[in-house]
Amino acid sequence: MQVESQLKDRKLYFHVVKNQTRSTILLEGGGTIATILHTDIGATNGVIHIIDRVLGVEHQTIYEKLKTDPLLK
Repeated sequence: MQVESQLKDRKLYFHVVKNQTRSTILLEGGGTIATILHTDIGATNGVIHIIDRVLGVEHQTIYEKLKTDPLLK
């Protein structure tokens, strides 16, 4: 699934990785893949989710991306 981000012409991509005991939601934005740790936390201006890293500038080579992306294994 993909959604528009606050930045023009940028999208956020969500991937669900399932194993036998649980599902993990991965978020890709700005070339970085983060794991969603906590979801649906109420805030004064909406709902937030806690992720394990900052989304931003690509920091991997194409080889590293292919090697580490669970959707490409």
